[in-house]
Amino acid sequence: MKNLTSVTIRRILPFRLPAILVATLLATIFTIGVSSSAYAAGISDTDLRGFKGGLVEIGLKDASVVRGVLYSYTSEHVELEVAGDRTVKLHRSWIASLKGAPGGSQKTAHGAIPRGAGETYRVAAPRARETPVERATPPPTTDPETSPGPTASPVAGAPVAGAPVPGSSSGAISKGLVFQLKMGGNMFSVMGGSIAAWMNGSFMFGYKLDKLTIGLGLEMNYSDDRLPNMDPEPIISSNSMVLFQPTLEYYLAQKSQLVFYLSAGLHVGFLKAHLDPGTDITDPMLGFHAGLGMRLFFHPRFAVGIESGVRGVWLMVENDEDMDEDNNNLGTMSIYGSATLTAIW
Repeated sequence: MKNLTSVTIRRILPFRLPAILVATLLATIFTIGVSSSAYAAGISDTDLRGFKGGLVEIGLKDASVVRGVLYSYTSEHVELEVAGDRTVKLHRSWIASLKGAPGGSQKTAHGAIPRGAGETYRVAAPRARETPVERATPPPTTDPETSPGPTASPVAGAPVAGAPVPGSSSGAISKGLVFQLKMGGNMFSVMGGSIAAWMNGSFMFGYKLDKLTIGLGLEMNYSDDRLPNMDPEPIISSNSMVLFQPTLEYYLAQKSQLVFYLSAGLHVGFLKAHLDPGTDITDPMLGFHAGLGMRLFFHPRFAVGIESGVRGVWLMVENDEDMDEDNNNLGTMSIYGSATLTAIW
């Protein structure tokens, strides 16, 4: 019985033992390769592209958090503006997570940025075993070709777990050019006539500085009437209105992607009346608007919203001197409402 067992073991071991060693070796190589590739991947350009120009929150692999405005990035570094309008460069291998900073967040002070964050992140090397035998150390060399270069000191602390969430956002980017399209009209007039009681649309170009936006809007309207049965000749009339609108917008409150803001502006333009047969008449117009709005950012650069407020428009009519009539003014005050589409880049 013992002889049979020993013979069986001798036949199995020579073949199974190398197979087990090869499988173990391949699993070890695969594990090391996967962990190395995941570690070297860092943050991708796709993750960074949507946050450029906005206030972001970056989790570093030493468990610290940095907040600042993302200005630019390269294949190796990410450049941030931190408190005091100072800029720092973080090595992309240091970044463990990236997302939009919560509303009301402050930029991180320059002195709070971890030392070595601009260099390649290195895990702390295992401590060498102490041996009872003391060995003489060679004297330091002064030859620049053979002396080792400076190395970054390892940073204590375990890397932060979790990958960045692409496309995550907590509101609009803080700075950038603004384009806004507004469609709506006067819902009803508080006083005066109906010269501004039209459906209207306008657009605005401006620049956003954190909570304040400075812009110039433009509103245009056109209407015409045809009276073919008038004697002795048919009458064709049309009105064209152009209003320039210097506008200020200020964010009163912001929570995540939702923003409440105040909008105010002046209106300066003209109304051109055409009468055929007859002569064209152009009269100046003045006005203003003041309203409150709500805006939802479904992306750091794009938002939809609504706005409502008070609007006044006055037309200064200049009558012909030959008709012996005094100049007069026509005006109206209305409650307006609009739907808005905003883009920031």
